[in-house]
Amino acid sequence: MDQDLLTGDHGLRLMVLRPLRINVAALNLSGARRELADHIRYRSDGLSRLWGYFPDLGESINQYPQSKKLADDLTYQVLQEAGEPVPAALLRLAFIRLAVGEPQSSVGGMHVDVHAGVNHHWPQDIPSDWHIIRLLLNLGPTPRRLEYSSITIDRLREQHGMAISRTHYEPLDLPTGVPLRHVDIPPLDRNTVWCLRFVSSLIPHAGRTDGRGHFLASYGGYLAPGLLPTI
Repeated sequence: MDQDLLTGDHGLRLMVLRPLRINVAALNLSGARRELADHIRYRSDGLSRLWGYFPDLGESINQYPQSKKLADDLTYQVLQEAGEPVPAALLRLAFIRLAVGEPQSSVGGMHVDVHAGVNHHWPQDIPSDWHIIRLLLNLGPTPRRLEYSSITIDRLREQHGMAISRTHYEPLDLPTGVPLRHVDIPPLDRNTVWCLRFVSSLIPHAGRTDGRGHFLASYGGYLAPGLLPTI
C-alpha cells in the first residue's frame, strides 16, 4: 500500500513510498553490483567508496554492460508500476549507483534537483516552471535514508526569504528551525522493490549513507505544473 509522506496544497502528492511486487530474481542485480564494485576497486580515488552508471555522462556502454542489463530489467519490470500515475514514457534512468561504505566527498548535501538526470543546469528545451519527478529504487539489503524538508522551496522563499535557483544546482543552507524529516526506504526482498517517488525540484533533500553503503537506481522526468499527482 502507498504511504503518503508529504502532501502539498490542493492535495498534491509530493512524496509517496510504494512497494513494487516484482520478480526480483529476474533482475541482474549481482552482475551490476560486481561491475560497479570493480570500478570502485580499480578506477576510484580510493576515498569515495562510490561508483555509478550515469547514462547522461556519455561513457562507453562497453564499460557498463551489466549495469545496462539491470537498467533494461528495471525498465521492463518496474517502471510502468513505479511511475503510475506519472506516464512511464516521461521517465528515464538517471543512475545506478553503488556505495561500499560511507563516501568521503564534498559533493552532496541538501539540494533540489534541476535536471532529471545528473546535470547541474535546467535543460533549455523544458519550461522553467515545470517540475521534476524523481523515483528512487532501493536495490540493496539495508534501508536507504533520505532526509528532506517538509517545507517546499516556494514556502522557503516566502517565509524565510531564501534565494533558491530553479535552473542551477546549488547546495542549500536551510535556516535554523526549518523542520526536517527523513524516510528510510526499505531494503530489497524476494518479491518487493521499494520505490520513493517525490517532486525533487520542490523538496529540499539529501541522501544519507552510513558505513553499510547503498545500492540504488534513480529515474527522473519532467511534468507540467497541472500534471502533478494528486490524492
